[in-house]
Amino acid sequence: GDHRDLHLCDRRQRQMCIRDRVSTQSTGPNPFSSALTMLRSIARTTLRSAPSSIARRSMATEGPQLKLNLTTPHSTIFLEKSASLVTVPGSAGYFGIAADHVPAVSEVKPGLVSIDENEHYFVSGGFVFVHADSTVDVSVLEAFPVDQLDAGRARSNLDLYAKKLTEARNDMEAAKAQIGLEVSEAMIYAIDTAGGKA
Repeated sequence: GDHRDLHLCDRRQRQMCIRDRVSTQSTGPNPFSSALTMLRSIARTTLRSAPSSIARRSMATEGPQLKLNLTTPHSTIFLEKSASLVTVPGSAGYFGIAADHVPAVSEVKPGLVSIDENEHYFVSGGFVFVHADSTVDVSVLEAFPVDQLDAGRARSNLDLYAKKLTEARNDMEAAKAQIGLEVSEAMIYAIDTAGGKA
């Protein structure tokens, strides 16, 4: 299916459609599937402990709110969480989303997703969909609270992938090393920015 398939989903089915699309895209016959697998592996190996798969909800606060859905192919982290501001690492840089934001679709790069500037998640990449009804769907391959990341491992991975990049014997090795380097840099930025230094 193409992007028009998402319009066939009602509001309650939209998230499952998005999760199914990301899951299908990441596991189908894709020439980049080994890079996506590597990206997921880097994210998971930098964790201090096992990720939580419990969906969380929160109480609304003052002012206009948006509804945030943060999902991975294997779990729902937030479902209709009320928030005033969500900041995501888009393809052109970080950008903020508030209630009544214009509808948009953007690629999400590895980096820090912040919710109301007090909850921080490292995401390994995916897509963000901003809807006219102030619903925001962030659908990513992996997402972890920043405080679960190990800064020492992230810095070790940065050194490892920098070395692999300089020693790459072909384009595939260079591409994998570049992905590892970018993800490690994004993790260190997330850890340093969110104040979760370990």
